[in-house]
Amino acid sequence: MVLEWVQALGSILVSWPVAVVIVLLVLREQLVAVLGRFTGDDVHRLKVGGVELERVINRVEKRQDLQEEEIKAIQIALKGVLTKHEIGLLQGLNAPTQHMIRYEPDLYRYLHRLDGLSFIQPNPGYGLITIEQQHRDDERLPIPPDQRPQFDLKEYVHITSEGRHYLGILNAILRKTEESTDG
Repeated sequence: MVLEWVQALGSILVSWPVAVVIVLLVLREQLVAVLGRFTGDDVHRLKVGGVELERVINRVEKRQDLQEEEIKAIQIALKGVLTKHEIGLLQGLNAPTQHMIRYEPDLYRYLHRLDGLSFIQPNPGYGLITIEQQHRDDERLPIPPDQRPQFDLKEYVHITSEGRHYLGILNAILRKTEESTDG
């Protein structure tokens, strides 16, 4: 009778699904460690047969949250480096055509900041003060500011590689910001 029980239970105990469950139960901790080495930080849940192992990745999620906050801070900082007036001048200097502008009292200050950040450089034979000397009197003309004579800013200054690089990064960030608000 015992022999009959061993024969009946032996075939069940030796079947591969039962053997897998027994191995999983006995070697559970070691298997989790091995799977951890293979999967890295990307797996949250693993299911083998009918047994489900769950792994919470708090450390990775916290790191991602921190990086997301840092990226947002960098975006805000990068957008705040220049005013819209300074960005407009830099974009105009980056364009392939002339950049025709009118003199305004704050123009020297805008250009001086761009020069201080190494985003623009005066052309040979010119300085920022040259613009002031040649166009400062335009402000006193008895006409509205939008009718003052225009001049090509590119005659006096040019954009530097640092300025182009800044615009490239700024434009990429602005596109990603727009995409994330649209999506």
